[in-house]
Amino acid sequence: MFEPPPLRKITAIPFTPFHFGPVFFAKGCCPNRSWVLPFLLANVLVDCEVLYRLHRSLTPIHHVCHTYVGGILIGVIAGIMTSYAVVAASRFRLVSRFLKRRDFSNRRLFTDSVVSGLVGGVSHVFLDSLMHADMHPFWPFLKGNALTGLASAALLHILLAASGFFGVIFWLLMREP
Repeated sequence: MFEPPPLRKITAIPFTPFHFGPVFFAKGCCPNRSWVLPFLLANVLVDCEVLYRLHRSLTPIHHVCHTYVGGILIGVIAGIMTSYAVVAASRFRLVSRFLKRRDFSNRRLFTDSVVSGLVGGVSHVFLDSLMHADMHPFWPFLKGNALTGLASAALLHILLAASGFFGVIFWLLMREP
């Protein structure tokens, strides 16, 4: 009988879905204002640094992108990228009908996307700084991380999962028919 090989212990998962909880809560509370895509993209881009540094066995694994300066830059880039991607995709009939139904101007799309990307990048740095001692979130101004341990990882995961769960429920209840 075939027996699968034993699973390796995973010590770090850089693309954690827990970071996505707050955006679903915001989307549930403000269904016509919050853009999910730039928020998610900013979170994934911030963690690309961790993936790269894990792959190369570099320490610390949370480096420049896991600072507020890095989170702000990545958030703005994610917002700009997604706003231009939506404008480019709006040339397709299905996307165009969706945007017309929502009555989005290019200016509002750009503003919402950049703000959502900023919130995604900065919130990622903040949430990770509560858990990871190897971070220097205020670099280049300060070294160290005084925020580590303010909340346990378990409590943080529960709160983030709950915000995502209830956010999706609010989103479904608040959306237009």
